[in-house]
Parts: sequence; C-alpha cells; structure tokens
Amino acid sequence: MPRPSGRGSLLDVFADGGAAEDDEDAVSTGGPSPDPHDETVVFDPACGSGRLLLAGARVTAGTVALGWDAAYTAARMTAITLALTRTPGWVVQGDSTTLDANTVWRIAPSTNGVLEEFSVSGETRFPTEYADDPEIKPAAPELTESVSSIPEVVEEIQRVLSRGVDLTVANPPFGNADIKRGSGSASRTRFDLARKDLDDRGSGLKSSVGFEWLMFELAADVTLPTGAVCFIVPMSALSAPSEKQQRRWLRETMYLTASVELPSETFAPETKTRTGMLTAIPRTEEESGISLDYEVYMAIVEQMGHGNRATGISMTTDDGDLTVDVSELPREYTAHRWLGKSVVTVPDDDVPAVIAKYLDFNSTAA
Repeated sequence: MPRPSGRGSLLDVFADGGAAEDDEDAVSTGGPSPDPHDETVVFDPACGSGRLLLAGARVTAGTVALGWDAAYTAARMTAITLALTRTPGWVVQGDSTTLDANTVWRIAPSTNGVLEEFSVSGETRFPTEYADDPEIKPAAPELTESVSSIPEVVEEIQRVLSRGVDLTVANPPFGNADIKRGSGSASRTRFDLARKDLDDRGSGLKSSVGFEWLMFELAADVTLPTGAVCFIVPMSALSAPSEKQQRRWLRETMYLTASVELPSETFAPETKTRTGMLTAIPRTEEESGISLDYEVYMAIVEQMGHGNRATGISMTTDDGDLTVDVSELPREYTAHRWLGKSVVTVPDDDVPAVIAKYLDFNSTAA
C-alpha cells in the first residue's frame, strides 16, 4: 500500500545524533549552504526554550530556524541557544496563532551581528496566505548579510512565511485559545477549526479551540507539501469524542504518517498529562478531502527511561544494571566524559527502538 512521500523521517528530530556524524561543520558553524536558495527552513510556533527547534535544525545541513513563542524569556532563551549553536534564523516573541510580534531576534552567525534584538513598534503584519507549490523552495539568503532596522527583519520573515517552510515541529501549550480575543496582525477567527461546523462557513464560531489544533492548522498552511509536520499533542486530540471533528479535518488536510502514544511520565514531574506524537505531510489544495488508503506507522512507548518523579530507570540484567562504555555513545553524551565517567547505565527507554522501526517502516515506502 503506498504512503505519502514528503520529508518522511520525521521522528529522527527526537533521535540522538540525528545530524550526520561525518559533517560536524554542517551543524556547528551555521554557515550558508553553497546555494543560497537551498536552505531547509524549520519552524516552531511554540518554541519554548528552543529544544525541539534546534533538534529539527540539526537533522539537515544548511538549516534556517524560525521560532515563535508568547513568553519573552522563553523566546530569548531560544535566540541565545541558536546563537551559541551557530544556527541561523529568527525568533519572534508573540502569539503565533495571531501572528503577533513584540520582539524579534535575528541570528546570523556568518555576519558580525551574530545575535541582534529588535523591538517591534507600530502595526506589523505577517502574511496569512502561503505557498502551496512544491517547486517553490524556501530560501533565506538575507542571513548572510547584516541589517540595521526592524522593517528589514520583518520583511525577511514575511518572505520566508510567504514561501512556506520545510518542517514544522511543536510541543504546543495544552489549553484552549479564546477565538475572539487576542491581538496581532491576524485574528483567530480566520482558522477553519474555529467554526462550529467545518462544512458550513456560515455556522458561526466556537468560543474556544485547543491551541494544539490552531497551531496544527497554522502548520498545515505554512508547511510545503514537500515538507512535514511533527507535533506533541495531548491524548485527547487522538481519542476524545469531542475532538472527532478536528481529527476529521486533520485526515482531510494532511496525510498522517505516524501516531505514537507516550507514557504519562514523559514530562514528569511537571505534568503527568498523557501525550502522543503525530507526524503528517500537508496535502496540496487539489488533494484536500480526497479519500485514500495508505499505511500509517503506529506505536506505543511503554518506558521513557524515568518514572513519575523523573528518577532514572535503567535496563537490568541478571547481573544488575546494564551499562555502556561512554566512548560508544553519540557526541551528545560527551558530558559523561567531562565528568570522568567511563561507563553509564542504559536507560529503560523504548523511544530509540520506536524511532528505528519508524525509519525502517518509512524506508520501505512504495
């Protein structure tokens, strides 16, 4: 049975050592790729401190990052993280569902201004119509040059959004967004999922919709059909009867490629909310609503390597905890070497196996 073909290896943004091991410069220098129109644009509409955005940026060399978060401190942390890892891009402090912008950070490692902060004043409008043409490749050659004003930075972001992005990743806030409240250049009432009846544009508006669904629709709009979307969502999005209409919208608007259920301790001890991971490929306008049979990867992660109090749980054998020589670990684990440890215990974690099986599943696509 055929499967959609966008950027299929979506789960590898969660894998350690996702970037090519033999290309350190591609990850660490953040320099421009040989062709200024060949960047991969990774977008996170709820970037927080930037961990998912950076993970997505590490998958492919020559990546440009675009992060958005309502919290100033979180957005600033993302900007600093991108600068320290020499990952070019922009971080916007504001509500992505309303395309609000208060502060913008520009990260351009190949220029003298590695990290610059700009305050947004006046009315700034970002596009709400995006490219739907796989032949249009996102590009951000502007980041190889210095700028001096916020209008120039805003124009850069506008161009990237207008072209569309390659990969959208997010762990959105789990709560409801008031449809009729909020400031910014775009009202939440523009979303299809804001309507009471998706089949009837005159049906009126809902009072609120989950942030994850509004950001899913934003991702569906801004991500190119040759790209991909990867979200962490509450389990209610996958199973609650009250969200049946939203799931139908998702099936008609995107090709679902993977659904992975995560254990309740995934984000412990901060929360024990049951979550899952969805990956999908946006459909073109012509493909929207077409009913097709295709395979979807589904898995359940039973162990996450830690318990409800975030205490590590190791794999065990008859001889005790299973250990591994730190020299055999990916470079992300060099901290163990700095601490003088030669061996570490192996966490009881199903995620690496789930990722490996997904990559194998995806590689056999007809």
